[in-house]
Amino acid sequence: MILLIAAVIGLVCPALPGLPAHAGSAPTSPSTTTVEIRYPLPAAGEVILVWGVNGWRQIPEDMRPSGTVIHQKVMATPMARKDNSFVLTVAVESGAMIDYGFLVKQTVRGTPVEVWDGDYAYGPTTTKPDIVTVKSTNLYQNPLVLMDRTGMLFVLGLGVMVTALLGIALWSLWSQSRSGAAREPSYDDARFATVVAVLAFIIGMVVILHHEMWRDELQAWRIATESRTLSDLLENSRYEGHPLLWYLCLYVLSRVSHDPILMQVFHLGIGVTAIFVICRFAPFTRWQKACLACGYFFFYEYLILSRNYALGVLALVSFCAIRAKWPDRILTCAVCLAVMINTSAFGAMIALACGGWLLLESFRGADRDPVSVMSRVGVVLVLAAGMAVAMVQTAPPPDNSPRMQGWSAAVLVEPLERTVSAIWKTYVPLPLTLPHFWNTNLLDEMPRLQTILSIGLLASAALMLRRTPSVMLLYLVATSGLLLFMHFKVNHGIRHTGHLFLVLLACLWLSFSERRVLTFGFRSTAVTIGVTLLFASHAVAGALAAVTDLALPFSAGKETAAFIQRRGYVDATLVGSKYFIVSTVANYLDRPMYYAETAHFGTFSRWKGQRSAVAPADLVRTAREMAHVNRKDVLMVVSYDLGVAGETVPLLASFQRSIFTEERYWLYLIPYQEPIGTGGDGI
Repeated sequence: MILLIAAVIGLVCPALPGLPAHAGSAPTSPSTTTVEIRYPLPAAGEVILVWGVNGWRQIPEDMRPSGTVIHQKVMATPMARKDNSFVLTVAVESGAMIDYGFLVKQTVRGTPVEVWDGDYAYGPTTTKPDIVTVKSTNLYQNPLVLMDRTGMLFVLGLGVMVTALLGIALWSLWSQSRSGAAREPSYDDARFATVVAVLAFIIGMVVILHHEMWRDELQAWRIATESRTLSDLLENSRYEGHPLLWYLCLYVLSRVSHDPILMQVFHLGIGVTAIFVICRFAPFTRWQKACLACGYFFFYEYLILSRNYALGVLALVSFCAIRAKWPDRILTCAVCLAVMINTSAFGAMIALACGGWLLLESFRGADRDPVSVMSRVGVVLVLAAGMAVAMVQTAPPPDNSPRMQGWSAAVLVEPLERTVSAIWKTYVPLPLTLPHFWNTNLLDEMPRLQTILSIGLLASAALMLRRTPSVMLLYLVATSGLLLFMHFKVNHGIRHTGHLFLVLLACLWLSFSERRVLTFGFRSTAVTIGVTLLFASHAVAGALAAVTDLALPFSAGKETAAFIQRRGYVDATLVGSKYFIVSTVANYLDRPMYYAETAHFGTFSRWKGQRSAVAPADLVRTAREMAHVNRKDVLMVVSYDLGVAGETVPLLASFQRSIFTEERYWLYLIPYQEPIGTGGDGI
């Protein structure tokens, strides 16, 4: 489907200007189902629905809504504007799957545009009359900014606030006296740090042994294990959008064993080391350190879930510790930041902001701690080298998925609110519901309140850092950069937005350490209480996540794979859909699966453009054909109920117990049957 999107942009668009400006409905019969598709987009003036059924196929001409045209076998129908939404009613055969996307041809002010809005997740099965409302914020591959009036006001207000805070930071930096007391040694407590780190390792090991890994964890490990050489590793990881550092570590580990527990223990060691550094060197109280150590990000998201982000966390806390305790070692600090650049795009943005702050401080404190020109040049060279290596590795291949290459062009009030509200969700990561806590927040049902609280937290944190204006500037620049990146590029959950909290933590660390140097005194009572409450909320969220993970499977993939092995279906041909979700099962089985959307066998997913949605009926038909050709049973592993199409094949089992609701599975068996009159005695 993603490949088709590119074709639609280039091939369907030329036929669109002649389309009628109104939409109609198709005739219906008892065997058809009527579906109304609603697309809220106040900023648009004209929208075309580009659609098909059961794999982008056409429906009979007498069933098509009026105004529908065909170009390159794709149907395109203008939608009617109703209030702030665009509406179209279509009639299709009952049980059919509608594949669709939206092409915005004109803004509400009449400006001609060409903005495609399509997503792989589109495609509801129409088993009964339904109303489908699509609230999309993913507008890819277009530099134009669509903006509604409310969005403009929101951007203006937010811009004024951020500009004011930046002005305060710059003014304070300019006017601040450079005279200060002699440097005091940074607070450290090796015994306390050791005890906390050992406890974190023991408890973390218990949770890890009960944690069922999800697809992104197993994806990186499988890339490493299936790479025979370093060149294979580079080729297999180039579609991931991440630098090579994490995959290189896993490649080394996979030469020892192919058991992913090795990756989990290695990741646990990285997380525990970061906790040790915090507990020994961070200028926080013991209670605050304990809350961080068992907090959501440091104990669960970046310690239990094995991802590349843990390396960035360790590099960042190491940078803060070295800068606070040994401020003259700026080259060592630069090396930590270069490592962080090569962990993820989010880590790179934080590292570059910290690098700029490091250079600024080298000039600002020249009268107290002179820094040589060569040291500054060294910092620039180290950061530039780290960035160059990361950019070479993460350059998207020409055949990479458009979704991986594209940038969102939406600046509407709703997606902007969602982006800004990430501050609240990250600073106060208390879940909305249990057991499905992951990527949820206590106030998800009140998005407007989330946005207001996020702006309040942003302003409060900035003002909290006002006595160290250079750190306040670092906080605003890094936070703004991350928010912009998440809004226009990628934001797939709390693993990404968690970097906002890492910025806050690093700035508090640097600020509290520097305020011991200057003559501002120690933390005020209000700041201490605020920071403690903030860290305490993380401790509560971390405890809830760990206990829930112990009680329930995080993903149903491991249980599904164990069932397949236990029932003796390992030798059957495996057919999977949706491929990027069922890859978890293939990785746990350690054997390839035929992915229907990409039409090839594999274990890990390659984010290439050649993929399209597969209707349940087509999936069953493909499985039957493979059973006939291969002369063996076919086991279908799907991440959704096949519905009507599944009534013709036996359902072996379904696995619905998982914290991560996406990774639930249904198993259908298609036994091979020899044609009548063949085999046996030759009759």
